[in-house]
Amino acid sequence: MGNILLLFLVLFPMLLSAWVFPLRRRDRRYRNWLIQIIPAVELAAALLLLLWPGAALELPGVFGFGLRLQAGSLGSLLALVSAFLWAATGLNCPSYFAAAEGCNRFYFFWLLTLGALMGVFLAADLFTLFVFFEMMSFTSYVWVVQNETEEARQAGQTYLAVAVIGGMALLAGLLLGPAMLGVLQETTLMDQLAELGVIVLMFNAGLETDLGELKRSGKAAFVIAFIGVLVPLAGGFALAAAFNRGPDAFLQNVFIGVVLTATSVSITVETLKEIGRLSTRSGSAILGAAIIDDVLGIIGLTVITSLGGGGANVWVVLGKIAAFFAVSVVVWMVMHRFVDWWFRRYSRDKRRFVVLSFAFCLLYSFFAEAVFGVADITGAYIAGLIFANTCRVAYLQDRFDTLSYALLSPIFFASIGLKVVLPEMSTTILLFAVLLVLWAVVSKVVGCGLGAKLCRYSNQDALRIGVGMISRGEVALIVANNGIAAGLMKEEFFGPVVLMVIATTILTPVLLKLVYRGKEHDYSDLQESELVNAYEDAAAFDLASQALLEDHENLKQSARKK
Repeated sequence: MGNILLLFLVLFPMLLSAWVFPLRRRDRRYRNWLIQIIPAVELAAALLLLLWPGAALELPGVFGFGLRLQAGSLGSLLALVSAFLWAATGLNCPSYFAAAEGCNRFYFFWLLTLGALMGVFLAADLFTLFVFFEMMSFTSYVWVVQNETEEARQAGQTYLAVAVIGGMALLAGLLLGPAMLGVLQETTLMDQLAELGVIVLMFNAGLETDLGELKRSGKAAFVIAFIGVLVPLAGGFALAAAFNRGPDAFLQNVFIGVVLTATSVSITVETLKEIGRLSTRSGSAILGAAIIDDVLGIIGLTVITSLGGGGANVWVVLGKIAAFFAVSVVVWMVMHRFVDWWFRRYSRDKRRFVVLSFAFCLLYSFFAEAVFGVADITGAYIAGLIFANTCRVAYLQDRFDTLSYALLSPIFFASIGLKVVLPEMSTTILLFAVLLVLWAVVSKVVGCGLGAKLCRYSNQDALRIGVGMISRGEVALIVANNGIAAGLMKEEFFGPVVLMVIATTILTPVLLKLVYRGKEHDYSDLQESELVNAYEDAAAFDLASQALLEDHENLKQSARKK
């Protein structure tokens, strides 16, 4: 039975995708039912697969090497989550594409992608993973170019190029890695570069934090953020305590709560911009609360990692933390003014600014950990705050984004994947993962929604604010990675945390569009917001800078041709 389920999960959505077009010609309702029923059946099959954890299937001779599928612990769980997300999306698709053109094509490739994704998660070897990953890359390409605008085509070309390059890199890893030739072996270099990548990511986060915006966020944003941090923290601790007991379990369980406090609002902001709801009262509250949420999360991480560092006296540790933040305030007051004055004085050879800021970031990270016992990423974040709001901050962000996204961040996220423990994911851990995902969603909705109600928001706006704060993202991964390094998180808990991040990131846009349904032409709650204006001005500046760079390159190429 398990073998049949493996084959069914991969082939069922692929085979039935062909029915999208003939059903559309008969009646649109039949097509809409189809794209809702197929993921629901897929979800039921994924649930049944959990009953056969050792199921395996081999299809010899396919693509020359054969394909192998296996029901692993984490793979089966990811397949279940994927089916759930497709089912949730299928419920929203008919209304979303009600007036859209080419939706049949989208549904066709949408179902093909579901089958390919099942193959990725249930793959028993790297070759099978490679085949289904490439299939998923090409089928999901249609999603990117769905609107057929010039911007969509350009984005599709970029996406396809990245996907092909990623597939070739995966194939190279398959051939050169331990699985086949064994030319490349794991070393400590990746861990060291990953740690440097975390520092740069947190420095970037500090650069993007506007203390002026933090002041303008107001009391409501603070209340929403505070309760939105407190509820996940308490609930995460209680959930972890039910699965983890022992002499060292207290701080480990508290740390799970700290992981749940983090919010990555970038996806929420882009979704609200897409549906035209960013400038609403609820959208402004989400943006303001997210800024405060980051600061509270950093403070929580600092406290728990310092307490877990082997300090004999809690009050001594707390005193060191307080001393660190007091020193940081003084350093910020002095360095911020000096840096801003120095940046304004020199307008040429701005590369020296990057060298100075990076050197200061590394020194302050070392200073935080070596002197005060505070996590190095906290020092990096504070260093970013010092350089934020200076006259050259946009230039610094551009340079560090290039360094981060081109080299350090991919290595960091790759190291995250390597740390996920697959074999040890027992039935207990699977249950913990499911409950963790559910609590990650519910806690933000309840916590932030309660804070919004205390600030006299309507029930509808409170729900929207809570949903907008669900997404975790890279912040939670950074916190979790730091916890593993500090011995505050069990390795078997890391897989559920990664799963929680993926699930909340995907669920947030879907849920946001559901809670804002029916507001497409309602502009009664639009309002002027300095936070939103600052965000949109920054985005417009980035687009203008990119356009100027492209024009400059075009002029250079034209001059060379002449």
